[in-house]
Amino acid sequence: TVVGAVLGQGGRQPLPRALSVAERLVNAAAAAVVTRTVLPAGVPLATVQVPWAHAVVGRTASGVTAVALPGQRFSVTVEEAQVMRQVDLRSLRAGERLATVVVHLGRRAVEDPVVAEGGFSPPSLSYRLSRT
Repeated sequence: TVVGAVLGQGGRQPLPRALSVAERLVNAAAAAVVTRTVLPAGVPLATVQVPWAHAVVGRTASGVTAVALPGQRFSVTVEEAQVMRQVDLRSLRAGERLATVVVHLGRRAVEDPVVAEGGFSPPSLSYRLSRT
């Protein structure tokens, strides 16, 4: 929401003059509001580690774009996906959702999934035998 006021437009025809000034004010405000990439796709935001393999990185899937004003502040939170609390990590596959990133812009919130860029192979026989 943009609120503006045009004051002090005297003379013989104050209304056309005020409307002309208001139009310039609206055009200037509209030019300042743009779509911005707040969080690009592919940003690493999570890591899953198991003892028998290299870590798997979770990255933003499509990124977050939003209508914003220059200098507008935002905050970012990452919430673990419910399924990650129940999944057997030996079956983790590329593309599975690890978490959700939430970008808060004022009272608005925009979400993007954080997905695994790879998966885990099951532990090797030698690993399993050495851990029993």
